Amino acid sequence: MLGAAREINNFSLKVFKADTENCFIRGGVSFTAEVDFYDETVGDFVQVYLAVTSERFDAMSELVKLRCLNEASFMLSRVHGFYADWSPGISTNRVKVLARGEEQRLNVSDDFGFKPLRLGHVGEFRLHLGSQQKFMI
Repeated sequence: MLGAAREINNFSLKVFKADTENCFIRGGVSFTAEVDFYDETVGDFVQVYLAVTSERFDAMSELVKLRCLNEASFMLSRVHGFYADWSPGISTNRVKVLARGEEQRLNVSDDFGFKPLRLGHVGEFRLHLGSQQKFMI
């Protein structure tokens, strides 16, 4: 998370049916709350929500039910709230996250020039599901 030196270990992808395909992202910083008289800590998290058409959702569901899939990759780009050092490459292995809400306050001067974007909008996304069979001789 932006402003912290912690790694985010809680990532999730939620796929659901919708009229149009879309992707958005949310996240939050670690917090502790009392649950049934015990303190429970929730770590930093990032959740990706992928809306797909009914036809695509049903096709993916059928492949999962038939156990036909054994690999998946998910690509996001132009994600509001993701920040990384500039690099001439197209990918990075270090990203800082700026979530919505007031938990992550930013101290920026009035002449900073722009309002930093927070999690929400995903510019591009691609989900690839596949299967590889191992053949041994």
